[in-house]
Parts: sequence; structure tokens; C-alpha cells
Amino acid sequence: MNPVMENHTLRNLKARVSRMFLRSRTYPERKLNFYFLSTGRVGTRFFSRALDTATNARVLHQPGPQLKETVVRDVVSTYVNNPARFAGLSVHDYPRLEEKILKQMTLPFDVYGDTLNHMFPFGLMLYKYFGPERLRLIHLIRHPVTCGRSTLMVERDDVPDGGRFEELRPPEFLVGNTSAEKTASIWNGVNGMIRKQFELIDDSRVCKVIRLEDVSLDMVEDLFQFLGLEGFDEEKISGLMGNKSHSVRHSHVDLLSSEKKDATVDELRTIHRLCTPLAEQYGYNQRFEEILESF
Repeated sequence: MNPVMENHTLRNLKARVSRMFLRSRTYPERKLNFYFLSTGRVGTRFFSRALDTATNARVLHQPGPQLKETVVRDVVSTYVNNPARFAGLSVHDYPRLEEKILKQMTLPFDVYGDTLNHMFPFGLMLYKYFGPERLRLIHLIRHPVTCGRSTLMVERDDVPDGGRFEELRPPEFLVGNTSAEKTASIWNGVNGMIRKQFELIDDSRVCKVIRLEDVSLDMVEDLFQFLGLEGFDEEKISGLMGNKSHSVRHSHVDLLSSEKKDATVDELRTIHRLCTPLAEQYGYNQRFEEILESF
């Protein structure tokens, strides 16, 4: 046998054995799994901390094992270029994704939550894997201008430590020549893909959309109920809402420095123009000038 093929076969065998072992270790009392689907730069760190105060759950921010970019990119490419095949994809088609899920299912908690940004392409597959009784999906969205401003500070091409678009994002969602155009493409592409998955699932028991701008005690309490979480503590949640430390609120705006280039007004206007049609579907109807006044 060719040595390369032999190594590949050995890796597949080890992976199958690993998944079989993990299946035997899954926590039998697990009632619900939930996942946040988002572009990133939308407040997932806060929500993971707030929901992890529940007495019957474990909620993790960006938990491992991390998925390889090739997995995310393959699913996004299929979604863009072959929608019919995308609708038929299964968790079992992606062993690394299944292994990640199985490892999470070994945790001894009634409810498990995950705010990993890279889970956004897998909502439909998760629905087919868990079924409506054991899954909840949260589409967390943020205004494209404020989300885009944060994205540009970290991922833009035209700063010494930038150029991370190609590293972090699927190429199908990087349409445009400038950093602002690519940022708008990311926002439209990711949120549009989540929206399409929710349409295909079409189950209000499973899918919920929330906007970062609407965060309140009532919203978090409503999330507790939707996700089957127990032990809502108003004092704890209020403390987290007012906490601006890095561990709770990862704000790139607060970390501006000579290495972190802020977006220009023209860049933000470009993002607003390109994202307005989809943004309006989520109730974002402000004029661009009104948005700037909030900065």
C-alpha cells in the first residue's frame, strides 16, 4: 500500500475508534444542547458568561476542540455553489465536527451551550443530528456598522498586523476590493446563511433571533426560559451587564492603539450601504448619521 494512503487509512481508523469511545461516554441525562450562530464581534463572550450562571448548565465561549478552517470553508462553499447538496449535509459527513459534538456530550450537565463563532454553517446539520427536542439555536446579530467597525480593527488588510480576512473567513464571503467591502460581505454572507438555515428548519421551538442592541435583564431571563436554564439571578446578570472587563466584554474599540486602526467614516458608510437590505430585515432602519452619533 502507498505510505500516504496507509497513513490516511490509519488516521481514519483512529478517528472511528475515538468516536466510538466518545459515544460510550456521553452523559445520558443531557436534556438540551444550544449553539449561538453569528459573525463574531457580537457579544458572545458576555452571553456565555451570563448564561453560564445557570445552575443546570455549562456554557462555554469558543470551546475546543477547534474546527479546522477547511471544514467551515467546505460547508460554506457547498452552501454557495450547491444549495441542494448543502440541504442534505449531515454531521456524519464531517468527522471532526462529530467528534467535537461527542466530546461536548460527555460533560455531566443537563444543558450544554456553545458560543463558538465558527458554528454558524452547521445549524441545519445540528438540527438533523439532535432533533427539535434536544436542540436550540440562537442567531445573535449586531448592527452591521458597529459590528463592521470591530471587525475592521482586527481583520483589515491595510495595517501591519492585519490581513486576517483570508485566514479567518471563507473566500465566498470576501467579495470586494477594499477592507470595508469585504467586511460588509462577511456580515451579509454569514447572517444570510444563518437566516437561510432558519428558514429550512422552520421551527420556532428551536430557532430564536436576538439583537445585541436589545440586551436587557428581560431578554436574558427570556433566554433562560427558551434554553431550559434554571437559577436566573438578576443580581449576577446585572453585574455582568455593567462589567466592561476583557473577560466579559471583549471590546476592540476600547483597545484602540497605534496598531489598531479605527474605521473611517467612508468605510462605515460603505458597510451601511452594502448591508442595508439585509439589515432592514432585522429592524435596523437607522439613517447612517444617526448611527455615527451613537459612537
